[in-house]
Amino acid sequence: MGFVFSNHLEIFLLYFLFSHENMCDMENIIEQYRKCNRLTYSQMAELAGFSSRSVVFLHCIGKRSVSAESAIRYETAFNIPRSALRPDLWPPPTPPATSPEPAQAAHP
Repeated sequence: MGFVFSNHLEIFLLYFLFSHENMCDMENIIEQYRKCNRLTYSQMAELAGFSSRSVVFLHCIGKRSVSAESAIRYETAFNIPRSALRPDLWPPPTPPATSPEPAQAAHP
């Protein structure tokens, strides 16, 4: 027995939650940036100084690893942190350690 939906809104919401959200999780940060800023692969390649749009395309679909030089280009052109692209070379910054508050002296 299948699910019964009372209206089109329920169908849309289920579609949105299960397909759209999961697609965003599968995209890498370069592709997310490209889509958010409505850039083409060619525009990104030109702005970052790549010789071909295919380099950006292959980075976006995960078929080519991002070199150290490419990570620096993406960071310079688009402010995408190099640590997000190559955490093996540049570990993400760690938040400053918070020191515990000193215990208050007991009042007599």
